[in-house]
Amino acid sequence: MLDKFTKSKVETPLKAQTPRPDQLPGLEDAWRIAYAIDNALRAAETEKRALSDRVEDATAWAAVSLGNGNDEYLEREKVDTIHLNRFDAEIRDGSKYVIRLDQNIRYLRLLKSTLLTGFPEIARNWVV
Repeated sequence: MLDKFTKSKVETPLKAQTPRPDQLPGLEDAWRIAYAIDNALRAAETEKRALSDRVEDATAWAAVSLGNGNDEYLEREKVDTIHLNRFDAEIRDGSKYVIRLDQNIRYLRLLKSTLLTGFPEIARNWVV
């Protein structure tokens, strides 16, 4: 009975999987990376579209709120100024984030092209 508690468990050693004749070793990991890159690209592009739409909406609302009078700035009520400042902040912050998303998308596309260059077997079967 005491042996059950004192003996360490012996685990079987890891066996390297032998690849099929038509498959090179390590390709499964490359496929996982390829899918991860594709998922990240899709998510970033979707987020960029949604955020760009939001910035455009804020710009439109700010234009409507601003009015078109020559002396609008002098006669503007304090509430309108507060709203315009909020729209301005949303437009500014959203535009910065869209620029950052553009950079991320470029980097992900670079990763994708590097992966396809390093693993031409994936490039033949990957829908680009």
